[in-house]
Amino acid sequence: PLWLKRVEMLLKERFNESLSLNEIAEFVQIHPVHLAQSFRKYRNTTVGNYLREIRLENAKKDLLATKKSLSEIALNNGFSDQSHFSRLFKQKFGVTPTTYRQSFVS
Repeated sequence: PLWLKRVEMLLKERFNESLSLNEIAEFVQIHPVHLAQSFRKYRNTTVGNYLREIRLENAKKDLLATKKSLSEIALNNGFSDQSHFSRLFKQKFGVTPTTYRQSFVS
């Protein structure tokens, strides 16, 4: 559905903001429950997990492209704190953000 593309676009543009399901649903003018159920049906993941993936991928790029601290990267990418970011990063990529960054720095 067209609204699904609009939701994905919104999440990619505003990934570093704290968006509630109600705000997202209001943006595309559908009921929050319908949004949650349909999103899972079409994307095989929840809205929250989809957003988390966007945040982690962007943070991964920031680790290599900037010299920002881990806490700055975490906050700039919408994570509540550095430890939460580090835990999710390691869970997804198998290494800590520091190890990932060091493996690409000569």
